[in-house]
Amino acid sequence: APVSVAINNVTTQPPNASHHYLYVATAPDYNFSTPAVINVYDIDNGHKLVKTIPLPGDVMGIRGIWANIPNNKLYISHYGSTVSNGAGKLLALDLTTNGIVYETSFSMLAGQSGVDRGCILPNGSRIYLPTGEENSTNYWYSINSLTGFEDPTKRVHHWPGAHNTICSLDGSTVFMASIDYIGAPSYEYTINAFQIATGTSTTIGSFSGRIRPFTVDTQRGFVFVNLEDFVGFEVAQISTGKVLYSRVQPPGYAEPAPNNAVPSHGIALTPDGNEVWVSDAIKNGIHIWDVSNLPSQPPTYKTFIPTAWGPVPNYGQPGWILTSIDGKYMYPETMEVIDTQTHTIVGQLYDQFGNPMHSRYGLEVDFANGIPSSVGDQFGIARQ
Repeated sequence: APVSVAINNVTTQPPNASHHYLYVATAPDYNFSTPAVINVYDIDNGHKLVKTIPLPGDVMGIRGIWANIPNNKLYISHYGSTVSNGAGKLLALDLTTNGIVYETSFSMLAGQSGVDRGCILPNGSRIYLPTGEENSTNYWYSINSLTGFEDPTKRVHHWPGAHNTICSLDGSTVFMASIDYIGAPSYEYTINAFQIATGTSTTIGSFSGRIRPFTVDTQRGFVFVNLEDFVGFEVAQISTGKVLYSRVQPPGYAEPAPNNAVPSHGIALTPDGNEVWVSDAIKNGIHIWDVSNLPSQPPTYKTFIPTAWGPVPNYGQPGWILTSIDGKYMYPETMEVIDTQTHTIVGQLYDQFGNPMHSRYGLEVDFANGIPSSVGDQFGIARQ
């Protein structure tokens, strides 16, 4: 049955009329003690908290969140534990009722497979779910999104430490990035571009370091990648697989000494593809580049926006960056609301207890006359 609670005297009925909402999930983790919930913010009304959706008690260690309109479902991958234990779960919720549709468990399999940030094809047919950045497995599950069952014969292989995953908006390609698992004998810093129609793959890269968060502009044909031990990004062309611009960093920036840290653990494009936003957990803020003239001209540095910060082991906040579908707002992991036209902070998200919200798992869900009509994504991809 659907679950709902009253929080701060706010109605918990499904949103109605034509409206835009930001869904932000949080749960107990290795660094946070917090209830497992989805907080829903009204983008059209000053990002006011309008609903808190409780999640099952076993939701811990969230790894990713995505949604799909044809299926009318929202999906959350999580460890089911506050630590990575080589396992994981996939939770599916009904977007209209918030009720649980199913929860699939991935137990200790050969090679310690788990879960991480997955994605769903736009037609809702399949989910591609990585087996985890901390695991020695090198494949992505291919999952029936309606039932949660995976087909072992359709797994997609790349490198160990299967991590971030982006499904293109046209449903043609799934972009898959691994992290060098500590026990791997060899590794190339590449992104796997899996072609749905043919079931074959091409590679993008090699990049100059371990790949962390990345985003794509499939309209213009580019991939933008964060690297370990580096503040900035690299740009590669999808069609050729070649890196066009390597080690793009803020002007005059002294890079940190290599220590397996991730000071830039967030990257997002404005939906029009004209700007790329990159997090900086050393200076605590967001760097912005103009990338509208690629590939003929290199990225052009524009500005820096200071943000709050938060302690996270190995990498800091601000980390992940979310974007509204229309491109009006950006949301760093420290959950400031940033106006993309003025590059100024215009608000702050607060949780159900009135505390500033810190989360890296969210996306926009829009409703028209009470029915889910469109969804954003967790990766800040270009949409126009």
